[in-house]
Amino acid sequence: MHPEGTFPPSPAVPSDVRSLLPLLVLLPAALLADPSALRVLQSGDPGGPMSLHERGITGEGEIIAVLDTGVDPSTCHFAEADGSLPPANGGTTGGALEWSAVDLGRRKIVAYDFLYSCAEHPGAPGCDSPSDPMAYDDLGHGTIAAAMAAGDRPPYGTAEGGDGLAPGAKLVVQDTGLLPGPCSLPGLGCPASDLTRVLEQAHRQGARVHAHQWGDRMASYSGLARQIDAFVAANPDAVVVFNAGNAGEAGDRSVSSPGVAKNAIQVGGTRAFDFDDTVVWERSGRGPSAEGRIKPDLVAPSWVEGPWTDLRADTPDCVTFLTAGTSWSAPLVAGAAALVRQFYRQGFHRDGTAEPSAGLEPSAALVKATLIASARRVAFVERDGLRIPAAPVPSHEQGFGAPVLASILPSAADSPRRLRVRDHRDGLAGGAGLEEPLVVRAGLPLVAALVWTDPAGEGLVHDLDLELVAPDGGVHRGNAALTAGLADRANNVEKVEIATPAAGVWRLRVRAFRVTEGVSQPFALVVTGDLAETSRRRPLGAPRR
Repeated sequence: MHPEGTFPPSPAVPSDVRSLLPLLVLLPAALLADPSALRVLQSGDPGGPMSLHERGITGEGEIIAVLDTGVDPSTCHFAEADGSLPPANGGTTGGALEWSAVDLGRRKIVAYDFLYSCAEHPGAPGCDSPSDPMAYDDLGHGTIAAAMAAGDRPPYGTAEGGDGLAPGAKLVVQDTGLLPGPCSLPGLGCPASDLTRVLEQAHRQGARVHAHQWGDRMASYSGLARQIDAFVAANPDAVVVFNAGNAGEAGDRSVSSPGVAKNAIQVGGTRAFDFDDTVVWERSGRGPSAEGRIKPDLVAPSWVEGPWTDLRADTPDCVTFLTAGTSWSAPLVAGAAALVRQFYRQGFHRDGTAEPSAGLEPSAALVKATLIASARRVAFVERDGLRIPAAPVPSHEQGFGAPVLASILPSAADSPRRLRVRDHRDGLAGGAGLEEPLVVRAGLPLVAALVWTDPAGEGLVHDLDLELVAPDGGVHRGNAALTAGLADRANNVEKVEIATPAAGVWRLRVRAFRVTEGVSQPFALVVTGDLAETSRRRPLGAPRR
C-alpha cells in the first residue's frame, strides 16, 4: 500500500519510493496562488470569499486524525509556541494500541501515535523512536496532508498559503512509518491486515474525522474495506475519508481500495496545472468500485500549495511549494467534514447563526449527506490532455461533484435558502417509510440527499429509497442519472436535485425497501431550497416492489 501524491525530492526519500510519485512542481513563493482551494470549497470560486471562516466556522472543537507517513511538528503549520514535541504513543496494551498520551491544550497536534514504533517492533529496520528527530515524517507526504486538513501558519486565524480548510481544528497524527519497496507503510502491516484498532485508537483520542491518503489500485471490496464499514457501523459518529488515488489514466475501476468502502467518503481530484476547478484531473482515480458502486463520492482540488519539510522535527520550517495528488483532495474534504460538524454542534443549521442550545452531535451519515447535498457537477474531465464535457452526476468520474459548502448552509436568517436535516437514529424497519410535505417556492434548486451507514458486506445489506414527488405527480428518484430513473439498488447514498423546481407542495419520501439485520436502519436526510414551513411528516406503508 502506498501513499500517493507529489513531493519535493529529498536524500531521505528512497529512490524507489520517489519513482511512485512522478510529478513535481517547485515554484518560488511569489508565483504561488493564494489559498484558492480553501475558497473554492467554501464559496465555489477560487477567488471568492471564505464564506464559513468569515462566520467563525473554522473547525473549532474538532479533532482530525491523519493516518500517513507522519507529520513534521516543527513546521509553522503545527508548531507550539514553546517548540515542544507532541505527546507520543507507541506499543500496545492488552492488544489495543496505546492511546492515552493526549494533551488537548496544545495548539495543533494533541497526540502523536507511532504505529511503527521501536517499542512495538523492537529491532525492526526503520522503526520509529520519539527521541529521534528524523522519525516524525520520513517522506513529507503526511505533513502536506495534515496541513490541507487543519494546518495553520502565522499569522494565526488568517488564511495563508498551505493552510488547511479547518485551521481551527486539532490533530491526532498516526505515523505508519515508511520503508522502501512494496511495503511502504509498515505500521499498517505487510500486507495491511488490521485497520480496526488503528481507527479505534484515534477515536479514543477524540478524533471524529479520519483522513487517510493511501491504498491499492484495485477498486475491490477488500477485508480492510469491510473493517471500515464495520467500524463506522459500530461508531456512527466516525467520518472516514480516503483519496481515490492517482491512476485515473488506467481508466474505469482505477479507484484505490479500501477507500471504496460503503461508509467511507472517497475523494477524487479537480484541477490541472492551471488551477482550473471546472476540470476533473486526468489522473484522478475513476470508478465504479468492483461491485458497481459510485466511487469516488466527491472531488476536490488536487493541485495545492503545501508545506515544505526538511524531515527533521528539531528544525523549524515555514516554506510552501506547489504539489499535486488526490492525497491532498481527501484531507481538504476531511477539513470540510470538520466544518460541517462544527456547523451542527453550534446550531448554525437553524438559520445560519450560532444557536448552541439547538446544537446536535451529527452522525457520520449526516455529515456525508451534507457534503453530498452541497456538491456541484464539475463541468469537464481531462482525457489525453483534452477537456471534454463531463457526464451528468452522479458519475464514476466525479461521484456527486465538488462540495460548495455555502451553497447549502444558510448564511443569514433572511436568506431564502432553508436547510432541513433529519438524523434518524431510530431509523426505519423493512417495508416502512416516511413522507413529508415540502412547500417549495421557485427560484432556488431543490436538493435532497439520503445517506445511511450500511452494515459491513460486499453489496448493499440494507436498501433505502429516496423520492421527490412534484406537485404534478412526477416522481424523481435518487441517482436517476445512473439508474435511468429506476430505484438505485447499489448505493447507500442517494441524491435528487431539481434545478428549477415548480412552486407548490412537493412530497419527500424515504422508503425502506429492504432491512434484514436488526430491527431498523438509521439514516440521515438533508433537504435544501427555498422552503416554507410545512406540516407534520407521516409514516408510509410498505413500498411497491
